[in-house]
Amino acid sequence: MEEGGTDIACCGPNITEDEEARIMAAREKLMNGELDIYAGPLSDQDGNVKAADGETIPDGELWQMDWFVDGVITQQ
Repeated sequence: MEEGGTDIACCGPNITEDEEARIMAAREKLMNGELDIYAGPLSDQDGNVKAADGETIPDGELWQMDWFVDGVITQQ
C-alpha cells in the first residue's frame, strides 16, 4: 500500500466504531510490517501444507500462487 498497492476502503455504515478501530489497527500493522497475511499455518483446498506454522510465503511465491487457501469457495 505504501508503494502504490491497493489500500483498504474502510468503512461502511454496517461497521461499528469498534470494528473500524480493529480494521484500522490491522491496517497499521500491515503498513509497518508487524502483520503478515500469508503466514502459516496455511493449507490449500486439498489439505497440502503451503506454509507451516510460523513460516511466511515470500512475495515471489505469492506472484506465482496457483492454489486456493483451504476454506475459500471458488466460483463454479
